[in-house]
Amino acid sequence: MVTNVPLTPFPESGGHDRIRSNIARYIDKLTDSSRDIGEGARSDRLNRLTRVQRIKGWKIWDRNQINALLLAYDGVRSGFKAFFTPQDLLAHVAQFTENLPAEELQSALRAHARAQLATGDGLVYFDDAGGDTRGMPVHEVVIDLPIVSEESTASAFTYLLNHAQRVLRPGFTPDEGPRHLVVAGAPGNGKTTLSKFLVHTFRAAMLQGAEDLSKEHQRVVDGTRKALRGMHVEPPRNLRWPIRLDLAEYAHESAINGDSLIRWAAAKISKSWNERTLTAQTLNSWMRQWPCLVLLDGLDEVTDPEVRKTVLEQIVLLANEAEAERADLLIVVTTRPMGYDDIAPHMFRRIDLGYLSSRHALEYAERVVRMRHGADAERIQRVVSRLHDAASDESLKDLLRTPLQVLMLTFIIDQTGRLPPDRHGLFFGYYDAVFRRERSKPGTLARILQDYEPHIQRLHEVVGFELQCRSEILGQADASLGIEDLRGLTARVLAEADFKPDGKDRRLLEDIVTAATHRLVLIASRPDDSGMGFDVRSIQELMAGRLLISGEPELVDQNLRVIAPSPHWRNTWIFAAGGIFSSFQEHRRASLLKLIEEVDDNAPERLGRIVPIAPRLALDLIEDGMSNSYPKYARRLGVIGMRVLLEPATTELPWVARTMLRYAALGDEQHNVVAGGLRDALVESTTSLATFTAAIREFQKLFDELSADLSVRALATVKPRPGDQLLGSSVPSWDGFDAEMATSPIGDPGTLRSVADALKLLSGPHGLAPVSSSVLTENLSDAEIAWVTEMALSALRPMPEELQRWLRDHFSLMSRVPVAERLTV
Repeated sequence: MVTNVPLTPFPESGGHDRIRSNIARYIDKLTDSSRDIGEGARSDRLNRLTRVQRIKGWKIWDRNQINALLLAYDGVRSGFKAFFTPQDLLAHVAQFTENLPAEELQSALRAHARAQLATGDGLVYFDDAGGDTRGMPVHEVVIDLPIVSEESTASAFTYLLNHAQRVLRPGFTPDEGPRHLVVAGAPGNGKTTLSKFLVHTFRAAMLQGAEDLSKEHQRVVDGTRKALRGMHVEPPRNLRWPIRLDLAEYAHESAINGDSLIRWAAAKISKSWNERTLTAQTLNSWMRQWPCLVLLDGLDEVTDPEVRKTVLEQIVLLANEAEAERADLLIVVTTRPMGYDDIAPHMFRRIDLGYLSSRHALEYAERVVRMRHGADAERIQRVVSRLHDAASDESLKDLLRTPLQVLMLTFIIDQTGRLPPDRHGLFFGYYDAVFRRERSKPGTLARILQDYEPHIQRLHEVVGFELQCRSEILGQADASLGIEDLRGLTARVLAEADFKPDGKDRRLLEDIVTAATHRLVLIASRPDDSGMGFDVRSIQELMAGRLLISGEPELVDQNLRVIAPSPHWRNTWIFAAGGIFSSFQEHRRASLLKLIEEVDDNAPERLGRIVPIAPRLALDLIEDGMSNSYPKYARRLGVIGMRVLLEPATTELPWVARTMLRYAALGDEQHNVVAGGLRDALVESTTSLATFTAAIREFQKLFDELSADLSVRALATVKPRPGDQLLGSSVPSWDGFDAEMATSPIGDPGTLRSVADALKLLSGPHGLAPVSSSVLTENLSDAEIAWVTEMALSALRPMPEELQRWLRDHFSLMSRVPVAERLTV
C-alpha cells in the first residue's frame, strides 16, 4: 500500500502500527458469523475472507519510504521526468540529458526561461491596437476563447492545456488520434496571445519554487497562477519545457537556407545566454529526454510557396523524428484558416477558434480599459457604456468578436466617441483616431499632420501596398522597408501631387517621413532593426486595400480580379470591398457585386466554373457585415455564398455554418435565401447532399451558442421544394466530357487525351497515381488545355467528388503563386 502521507513510526500510536492494527481487526471481523444479516451475507463474508487469506503479507510505503527509495534508485527517479520539482529540474538538469555537462545546458535553459518570463513572450503590446506602447504582462491581458469542435466543448486554453498534459511519450499515451495540434483563427482572434500564454504557463510552472528568481520573476509566476484561477484552470502538473518560435521569422532567417527548426531554435536560445553557444545537438538531446512543448506561431505568415513547402517539411520532420526517438514532444501550430494546407492529418489535429460572446467581449473590454486608465473612473465609464451600446446594436455587435477588434474599439471610442459599422470602418477608424490624437498635440509635426493629411494618408496606403507585395514575393509576412525606401515612396507620393521632393520641397519630405515614423508610429522600426513596417498586419492589409480601390473603376476591377483567388491577398480584398461599401458611390457597390458574381467566368486558368471562389468571397463579405445596410446586395451575396453547399465539405464547414446562421437571423429575406440554398443542396448531387447533411450537423451544434430563434432552428428540418426532382444516378456520364475533349478545335489532341485519362483515373475507386497527378499538374497550367478541360468538365454530370476535391486542392496550391507583378496602381 502506497500513500503520499508521511506516517510516524511510534509503537502502537504511530501511523504504521495503527494501519496494521486496523487490518488485523478487519480480518478478525471476517471470521465473526454473528454479523451475518440476510441470505447472502454469509457467502459474501466467506468469499472476502478467502481472498484475504491468500495474501501472504503486505508492506506500507509512506511518503518517507518513497523519498528514500527515489533517492536510492535514480533509474526510477529519472523515469518520470515531467513530475520532477522545479528545483530538482533546474539544479540537476544535466542528469536528464545523457550526462551532458551542466554548463552546456543548465544555464542556457534557466536563462532563457527567466528572460522570457518577464520579457519577450511574456509581454503583449497595446500599441497593436492604439495607445500605450508599454508591454503588458500576457497573464494580465489574455482571454480564453471558445473553440469550434465536434469532440469538445472546452475553451481553447483549457483544451490546449489538457491535451498537453494528457499526451505522453509515444507508446505510453492513452490519447488516440493525432498527437499534435493546429490552432486556426481569424485575423486578430488572439492566436499569438494565446500561444504566448500557453508557453508562459508552462514556464511559470517549471520555475515555481525556484530559488534564483527575482522579485519581478516571482510576481509574474504568482500573477500567472492567479490568471489560471480566473479561468478555473489548475496549473499544469505534467511539466513541459516550452519554447515558442515565430515561423515567419524562421522562414526569413533560416528556412530559406535549409536550416532545421532545432538548429534555429538553439540559436534563438543562445541569444538570451551570452556565455556560450547552445548547439542543436545539445538541444535535440534535451528534447529527446524531457517532455517539451514547441509552439510554432504564424504559419499563415509564410506565404512564398517554396519557402512554405520547406517550413511544412521541417514541421513534419520534427514530428517524425520525435516519434521515432519516442520523445514526449507536443507541437502546436497557429495559422489563419484561409489557405491552410492540412499538415499530415494523421499527426496533426485541427481546432478552430470561435468568436467572443458579447458578454466575454465586454468583460475583456472593461479589463483593458481599466488597465489603460487606472483610476479615471469617468473615462472608464464612458468607454464601457458606449461598448455596451455597440453590443446591443445588431449592426455593430459583430465588431466585438475578436480581442483585437475589442482593443481597437476601446481606443477609437476613447479618442472619438464614434462607433464604426464594419471591419474597414474599425481599422480605418483606428488609423483616423491615431491621426487626430497626434494632430491635436502641440509642435511643428502637428502642423505637418494638419496641412498634409491627404499625402500622409496616401503614403500609408502606398507603404501598405509595397509591404504586402514584398511579403508575398519574399514569402515572409513581416517584410520591411529601409529608411531610404520609405523616403523614396514619400518622394513618389509628393511628386504625384506636383511637389518637388528633390528640390524646394526636400525639407517637407523629411518632415513627412518624421511625422509618419515618430508621431503616428503606425510605420515603425522592426524589433530586430531589419527595417520599417506596420506593427499590425491587418493595418498593412487595410492600407493596401485602400490603395487598390483608389484608381479608375476599370483598374480597380482588374486588380480585384487578380487578387481574388490568393490567400495572401484575401484580407486585403475584404478591406478593399469594405472601402467600396463605405463610399457614397452606388455604382461602385453595384460594380463590386457584379464582379463577385462573374469572378469565376472567363477564368479557365484556374477552372473557375468547376472550382469557384465566388461563394467564399461572398461569405467573407457577409461575415464582415459591410452589406447589412444594403438589403439588395446582402441578398445577392447570400445567394452566391450558399453555392458553397454544392461542393464537397471542407474543414471550413464550421465557419460556413456559423456565417449562414448569423446571416439567416438578420431577417426573413436572408432566412429564405439560406433555406433556398439548403433545398438546392438536397437535390443537386450526392456530393451536395453529403455537404448538406454535414452542414445540418454543424447547425445543431451552434443553435444554443448563437441563441437562435425558432425560425433559424427550423432550417435543420428543411425539406425539398414541391416538384423538385430528387437525386438521379450517382454514376457520372462521361459522354459529354469525351465529346468536348475529342472535338476541341484548340489544344494538342494527344495532350488532351492524356489529361482526360488522368481525370478519369482520379474519379475511379483507386484514386490518382503519381504519374497521372504530374500529367494534370503540368498540363493544366497551359491556357488552351485548361480552357478545353473546363468546357469538358462543365458537361460532366454528376461531378465525381474525388475529382472535385483534387482540383480544389490543386488550384488552392496554385493560388499561392505571387500575383503582385500583375497589379497596377
